[in-house]
Order: sequence, then structure tokens, then C-alpha cells
Amino acid sequence: IRDFPTLMTKARICDEDGKAKSSYYKAMNDKKGKGLDRGKPYENKGNGN
Repeated sequence: IRDFPTLMTKARICDEDGKAKSSYYKAMNDKKGKGLDRGKPYENKGNGN
């Protein structure tokens, strides 16, 4: 790349792609483990059951 505007355009595109991937994987990670069939491991502690 020989001119600065091209460099800036490519850098901006890469930055936007990185943010999109980051937010996608963060959203997938937040969904992971929140199923209704999973009980909390501390649910019955201290109840005497």
C-alpha cells in the first residue's frame, strides 16, 4: 500500500470486522450455559434436604 488513505480504509475495515466478530462471540458465550434444564449447584444447600 503506497498511499495513506488506502491504508486508513483497510485499517478501518479490519477494525470493524474485528468488533463484529468480538460481539458475535461474546453474545454466543453469554447464551452458553443458560439453558432451563441446568440447575444451580448451590440450589439445595442449607435447606436440610
